[in-house]
Amino acid sequence: MEPPAELVILRPDGTTLVRPLARSVVRIGRSSDNDISFPEEMDLPRQHLALERTPSGWTVRDLN
Repeated sequence: MEPPAELVILRPDGTTLVRPLARSVVRIGRSSDNDISFPEEMDLPRQHLALERTPSGWTVRDLN
């Protein structure tokens, strides 16, 4: 079995976050009910985007 894909996030302050993409849909946004949340980022929508696994790879769907 292949290890899960990873999302690498480069933050404005220069830090790097690495998050596994272990689910078929990973939601990102400011709200804490997202899989990956950034509550401190007031310019980010509560529900920003979803990464969705497809047979050919990953797609990005805009939620806002």
